Amino acid sequence: MPDADLGPLPVVEVLGGILAAYAVWRYGLTLRGIGACVLLWTLLALTLIDFDTQLLPDGLTLPLLWRGCSSTSPAGSRRCRTP
Repeated sequence: MPDADLGPLPVVEVLGGILAAYAVWRYGLTLRGIGACVLLWTLLALTLIDFDTQLLPDGLTLPLLWRGCSSTSPAGSRRCRTP
């Protein structure tokens, strides 16, 4: 088996695992915890892509934009109820 240069890949995987462990510890193994894991993993990927290219791909940023907008609108949030 040839020696392969993995670069920062193991560090990224460990950091992703630490972020996931924190999210599950904070929110439990619930939908909110799983959502926090997905958000943290996406933000980690965006951070690394931004360091490398200084460009953020629409495929990662637009879903976060629409999820944020839908969760803060009165129709998408359970906390925003009118009396």
